[in-house]
Amino acid sequence: MTKQHLKALQDIQGKIKKAVSYIQKDSTFICSNVMPHNLSYYDKDGKGLTPMNKHTGTDLCYLYSALENITGIINDELNPLKTFTFLLHHDNGKTKISTKAADLESARTLICKAENCPPIALELYC
Repeated sequence: MTKQHLKALQDIQGKIKKAVSYIQKDSTFICSNVMPHNLSYYDKDGKGLTPMNKHTGTDLCYLYSALENITGIINDELNPLKTFTFLLHHDNGKTKISTKAADLESARTLICKAENCPPIALELYC
């Protein structure tokens, strides 16, 4: 990805963050007129409006997902993951295990947690 592409994604991310921030304000209400029996408000034409959840159950979920997705893409680009391969020493010999992580210590921690083994049981495979 070029620096120009990354900058464009960061600009989009900033705009999505501003929209989410506006929606999440206590003074911002999201309402629908599809449930007339659950009325809480009326619009200027007298139609019933029902407040909607800002977090789940509406199409706003796609906005929050988009923010998470674009943030993940940007973070992956700024902090690319590397593949680390270890030999796990155990009673039956050795097993080769690989994982992706930002650095060696993170990779070691991931494998130790997944395999429930002490760090000393791992040997970096070159």
